[in-house]
Amino acid sequence: MKDDELGRGGFTGRTANLYRRHDPTAYRSEGPLRPVDVLSSELKPSDATDVDGGPLLMFANPDCRISLSRRQQPMPFYVRHVDGDLLCFVHRGTGLVETEFGPLRYREGDWVYLPKACTWRQVPDAETTLLMIEASDEFRVPPPGSLGRHFPFDPSQAVIPEPAPIDDDGRNEYPVRLVHEGGPTTLFYQHNPLDVEGWRGDNFAFTFNIADYNVITSDSVHLPRPCTCSCRPPGST
Repeated sequence: MKDDELGRGGFTGRTANLYRRHDPTAYRSEGPLRPVDVLSSELKPSDATDVDGGPLLMFANPDCRISLSRRQQPMPFYVRHVDGDLLCFVHRGTGLVETEFGPLRYREGDWVYLPKACTWRQVPDAETTLLMIEASDEFRVPPPGSLGRHFPFDPSQAVIPEPAPIDDDGRNEYPVRLVHEGGPTTLFYQHNPLDVEGWRGDNFAFTFNIADYNVITSDSVHLPRPCTCSCRPPGST
């Protein structure tokens, strides 16, 4: 028996779960619409070898852009995504993301959330592979449905940065790359742009590790199957 989900909004909204005798992906295709397999290990983003390089854009539409990064050296510039929020998944590596809200350490399995127009800079400890998803609409937690208020994660496990302004280092200018449709555009500041002394509010950068997400099962209520693909870090369940 094979599960097949038919919905109108991805993993949210109205859906139907179909239980098939055969694998729903067992077909061949003719015509312009067909599935796409991406061998991400074979892709070569320019930031993997060039300190001034950037992520490789893989897919894009008016609502979303998906890119791959393999940076191994600290950014000599800063970045600001101005078309939408940025959500990065750390497939491999550890390091630091300096943000206007403060520094955030990251590790394998982390989701790194950066709000729209937040200025940031990546300082990897070693080569870091990031799947980067930029969405024009705001990222939201989907409705819990049959789980009620009992989400499979504890929001208190999110790591929220404390403000830590960074002093100037003697440079004449600090470049900030604005990532946007038709861009990029670069701004040049005469001071370090990560100079925030304090902040408050409910729009901020944070990290959350996939290992802190609890798989919930039920014998009587259909729940999404837990992820078993290679995106989950070793040792997670």
